[in-house]
Amino acid sequence: PTYVQPTLLTINQLRSAFPTLLIVVSSTSFPASVLPFANPSQNAGTIDILERELHARIGGHAVAAYGDHGSIHSVVYDESSAMRWAARVDYPGDLSWEFARSPKDHSRQGYISAAQAIVASDPSLGTRGLWGEDMILQAAQGHPYGVAPVSWIAVRVNLHLARQLALSQRLLQAGDQTDEDE
Repeated sequence: PTYVQPTLLTINQLRSAFPTLLIVVSSTSFPASVLPFANPSQNAGTIDILERELHARIGGHAVAAYGDHGSIHSVVYDESSAMRWAARVDYPGDLSWEFARSPKDHSRQGYISAAQAIVASDPSLGTRGLWGEDMILQAAQGHPYGVAPVSWIAVRVNLHLARQLALSQRLLQAGDQTDEDE
């Protein structure tokens, strides 16, 4: 990515001024809209989690601690008009976010359908004891946690943070200092 050199330049400047400073590189690659990542029917897709790639390319844990924005698109759009949305359920993995959506549908049934698609895509869903996975399973069974994007952003953030923490722990236990094996 184009952010590697500016990130390294900033880290080097900080290290020159403050040699013992703990530096955390925090970034986000979650988009403002998932539509560019959707399949032709616009009902599902995959988005790569590029934060891990950036961390590896700067030198991994030997250079800086890993951080991210918790799967939140970090730009605030103060001037934007009301956003159009469809029922969507996002399912974070280690290196990508999968999503299922019901185009032009923000009803309860739209969330049920999206959750059912996510459950069908991953037989291990529900095995980690995570609140977010429980919410997806309940929605797939006809009981959606919420019928607005904010509810499902909470589910995505919960799952993203849990999965990234588990991945970081596995990488550190394996002695991987650069995250290159991802």
